[in-house]
Amino acid sequence: MVPSAAPDQEQVANQRTSSAATRWYDRLLTSVSTRVSKHLDGFLIAMMLWHLSILLVTTMPKSYFFGLKAKLLDRFSRSLLYKGYVRASPGVTGLTVILALLGSLRVGRVTSRRWRGLILANGLLAYVQNRLYELFRGDASPLLSLEDKAADRELVNWQPVSQEALAAMTFPQRCTLPPVVLLGGETLPRNRSRLLFVGNHAIWGLDVPLLLNALYSQENIFPRPLGSHAWFAAPLANEVMGLLLGAVDGTQYNCDLLMSKGANLLVYPGGEREAWKKSSDAKYSLLWGDNKGFARMALRHSYTIIPVATVGTEDAFQVVADFPLSKVLRLGGLIPAPKSKQLGGNAFQEGATLPLLVPRRGRTKGIYFKLGRPIPARLVGFGFAEAGEVDSNPYVPTDQEVIALRDDVRTALEEEVAWLLKYQAQESGGSSTSSTSSTPSKAPTHQVRSKL
Repeated sequence: MVPSAAPDQEQVANQRTSSAATRWYDRLLTSVSTRVSKHLDGFLIAMMLWHLSILLVTTMPKSYFFGLKAKLLDRFSRSLLYKGYVRASPGVTGLTVILALLGSLRVGRVTSRRWRGLILANGLLAYVQNRLYELFRGDASPLLSLEDKAADRELVNWQPVSQEALAAMTFPQRCTLPPVVLLGGETLPRNRSRLLFVGNHAIWGLDVPLLLNALYSQENIFPRPLGSHAWFAAPLANEVMGLLLGAVDGTQYNCDLLMSKGANLLVYPGGEREAWKKSSDAKYSLLWGDNKGFARMALRHSYTIIPVATVGTEDAFQVVADFPLSKVLRLGGLIPAPKSKQLGGNAFQEGATLPLLVPRRGRTKGIYFKLGRPIPARLVGFGFAEAGEVDSNPYVPTDQEVIALRDDVRTALEEEVAWLLKYQAQESGGSSTSSTSSTPSKAPTHQVRSKL
């Protein structure tokens, strides 16, 4: 009897099927591992950069880019899409572990170690993002308030650098410009606190470090400069100006905070417009427009205003062209101008230009600063805080009072600039002039009657 061949044929068919499945699985595994080995590096690096960018915008200082962080956190705190992204990040990290295991079949040890390092970095970043999200989930205001309080503490407790350090920082500028001369120090009040220095801005703001160094070295006064919002919206510029020069974003809140503590301040009402003079503008002209915030703050806190005239910097340079800064930043008008300077600074305003300068050798023998006679903004019938005391109940002046004080200060400053131009001409001509012989008449005490 001949045995049946059916079982052998069935066994052979099963072996063929198993062999085909094995070959298909091997081809699939090889294909997947090959593709993973080619693209996993790029995927892991892209994911890490994405995590870093999200962390950057959610942890950067609140002042950067005109408050971009506060706007993003407010949206992220209520966004279901962002919540899903944060919650899914650990799962995506786990998926990359599986892909790395598949890809390791086709790569060496060095690449496999690199993948493990990138996966670990992505896992840590995803964990930090997840924990950070818990701080502003649903409402970002508590986190932003915490940052504001920390900034207030830093603002109030700031201490100036040593005189030697400031002299070293301004040394390159003092070497390239004519010698600095500070006049009028004898007119400063005996109480060297609660002073608001108001000046005419030299071109490009080159006068600020020189004035601070002169006041600090000769009078032991370091007034904190109030700057434009745009400077504090720029990364690193905020830290450099704040740490080294003590510069402060000139908001009403910051001014109230510092003035309530009796801090000395320096302000240029002309701001960027005055620092970025056009070639058609007269040298040393005051381009204040309708700016009067400094006068309002001085009246609110009963400060003493010290006019500070600056002459010499604009003789050392010549404006050769007006660079159309606003058109370039706004792409020729494609981006609309912001409604307020607080949203974009003067650079984005319609018609804003940046002067291009070339040095003018031998046109001036010095950079001159002149401190004018004090203008006390005293409020008759109201008490005012002394140095170190907290001014907890500031006065609210009327618009008429503010405008009157602003005009008084402007007139006094224009007189000081005119006097300083004559002094500069006499010094350049070789004659000597006393720093007080032609001082303008005593500035008026600006008093406001109590309404009690």
